[in-house]
Amino acid sequence: MLAFGLPGVLCASAVNGYINFQVIENMNSSFIFLYLAYGGWQFRKEAVLSISSLIEQGPVPGKILVFTDRPLEFRDLPVDTVVVTARQIRKWRGPYGYTHRVKIELVREVLKEYGTSVIFVDSDSFWTSSPERLCRFVEEGFAVMHEKERALSQSYFPDYLAAIRNPGALERAGLPANVPEEVWIYNSGVIGLPHNTNRELLDQVARFCDFLCRSVPFRMEWVEQVAFSYIFQSLGFEVKSCTEELCHYWRDSFEFSRRIKSFSTVALMELSRDEHKIRELIQAGKDEKRSFGNQVLVRTKRIGRSFRKRRRELFVFLEILKEKLLGRNSR
Repeated sequence: MLAFGLPGVLCASAVNGYINFQVIENMNSSFIFLYLAYGGWQFRKEAVLSISSLIEQGPVPGKILVFTDRPLEFRDLPVDTVVVTARQIRKWRGPYGYTHRVKIELVREVLKEYGTSVIFVDSDSFWTSSPERLCRFVEEGFAVMHEKERALSQSYFPDYLAAIRNPGALERAGLPANVPEEVWIYNSGVIGLPHNTNRELLDQVARFCDFLCRSVPFRMEWVEQVAFSYIFQSLGFEVKSCTEELCHYWRDSFEFSRRIKSFSTVALMELSRDEHKIRELIQAGKDEKRSFGNQVLVRTKRIGRSFRKRRRELFVFLEILKEKLLGRNSR
């Protein structure tokens, strides 16, 4: 693992059209801004843009840490990188191969290894203002997630609600069964936690994520944010949102990333200084969504995703069947 030196603050300044970075040392700072850029090129391109926008909106009170399989693509940015392998990613995805479970493990890893406050940021986002207010929330002991969405209900993820309203199943899984009257779901595009967060909390989030994957195997897409939201609220951890600080364009990431595919790192760094241009590119992606070519690409992607869902569902079904047969034979 990397060993960090003294905490510092990153600042950006423009000279002759290029962004220059400065590290101002000896600031009283203890934050790690955490990114994952693993797999497809689009995640690395988006991460470069997001990190550059963070520095542009700075100063950044701490270090930026990127877990990636392509560290050389971040050599022009003032970040620390940790090389992550396919084997490690498979392990972090857990027993049901859930992609976004990696977020939980990354936050847990950094809290354990470095003992600093952590702010995880999805790559498909860009910073629109200073991180100061967000960091203040974390320093005051709040959890931070990107956006407060809606409460679980019969019209909003009823499958998740049914799983949560089963106290017996929660207790058997070793999870808190004191279900809040309303379970609000927060978007996990940002996850901020104080340095003194009890590590058991992240253990509970991972356990609850696996519980939901097993309970609702065909609806895994939002499981990790439901897990964070539920555990935070059930344990009385107050959650703050940070939509003022970031734009999380996850709904349009597929189309937007194609528009920045040819951008070099320098071009992405320059783009990070122009919020209006970024929003124009996002809007252009939205406008293209209904085009024939885009629909072909989207539907092809959905076929692959549907196949993976069915495979997960079959795996869970066979696992439960095996447990029942073993239980019956043991009697």
